[in-house]
Amino acid sequence: MWRTWLAFLRRRAQYESPGLSRHMKRRRMLVSKFEAYLVEQEFMLIPTVLGKKLVYNAFKAVFVRWVEWTQLTLATNAMTRQFRTRSAIRRLGQVFVAWKVQLKAKYIVLPSFSAEKRPTADMERVRSSLWSLRKHLVSKRIRKVLGACDRKLKLSVCSNPTLKHLFAMHSKDIMKRLNLENRLMFVAYNERQ
Repeated sequence: MWRTWLAFLRRRAQYESPGLSRHMKRRRMLVSKFEAYLVEQEFMLIPTVLGKKLVYNAFKAVFVRWVEWTQLTLATNAMTRQFRTRSAIRRLGQVFVAWKVQLKAKYIVLPSFSAEKRPTADMERVRSSLWSLRKHLVSKRIRKVLGACDRKLKLSVCSNPTLKHLFAMHSKDIMKRLNLENRLMFVAYNERQ
């Protein structure tokens, strides 16, 4: 019975991700297609003039970037689901062996199945290609530039004096001037006698 269960787990580990590579290839193709469209339509212009309707924020550009992000998110979620499925299969194997040898499951170390190596390599290859694609997207680079612009703008706004600070500096100047006038009047009064 234990061998039957382990054979079942081995088969699941071997054929656990049917069509994952094809699914990821389609997602990558869609992302590349939308990226090419963004570049071709010149939706990636970085805004320089305030108050002008920005090409980067045009409806089509936002929609295409959203579709691109959706494809990447779906691909990442599929990878996460596959990883969790693999972990569940390994845990199930540990439980079956633990029942057989009457030990806690955390003390059981399963040998890696030779059938597991191929799906693992496939998943790693797909994951690395997905992350390299995500890292070099034009929209990601533009978002970095816009984020840097926002940070600089916030820094410049925060470093400028606030109205309260301006009032405090103005009051300080007035107090200095009044102090000086009082001293001059006191000196003039003393010299009069």
